[in-house]
Amino acid sequence: MQYRIPHPILVSCMILSTIITLSPIVSFGEAKPVDPFSNLTIRAEGQAYNIPYNYYYKGMHKSAVLSLTCAVTKITPGLAKFSVEGGSISVNGETYSVSSGKGHWGNNFKLQINVKVTSSEGDIFQLILHGTADGSPGPGAFEVSFSMPQSKLASKYFLYLDGNIVASE
Repeated sequence: MQYRIPHPILVSCMILSTIITLSPIVSFGEAKPVDPFSNLTIRAEGQAYNIPYNYYYKGMHKSAVLSLTCAVTKITPGLAKFSVEGGSISVNGETYSVSSGKGHWGNNFKLQINVKVTSSEGDIFQLILHGTADGSPGPGAFEVSFSMPQSKLASKYFLYLDGNIVASE
């Protein structure tokens, strides 16, 4: 009597059909509902470093202040997406006004925000912020930190900012 080994694709199909058959029996838990919130306010301050950043001049930084108001566009258990409605960033007294932007805040506590800002002379720049909050999306106040070199104002400044994010109805 000779024993034949089944083809790997056949074995895969058999395993998949068993999983599908048992799936109504096995429960992986319910998704945790997210408390609703519709507005985000982000305020942070810190330092701006010229690009290209030179470690020889690392003590030479400028003050930076960020203020953003956002409207939440979509909430799921793992993610909040939002549009940036207004705000500004000031670097050493030079203010850039927000034109438009969008961002997201995930359950991994990470924020990513991309904004177009306009200088007082009318020049348009891209503001990119990568940050970490001390909580996942939900109503309340959270500390937030935006780190460099991922956070930057176009090709002008790297940004290192600390502040808070307030989510409200």
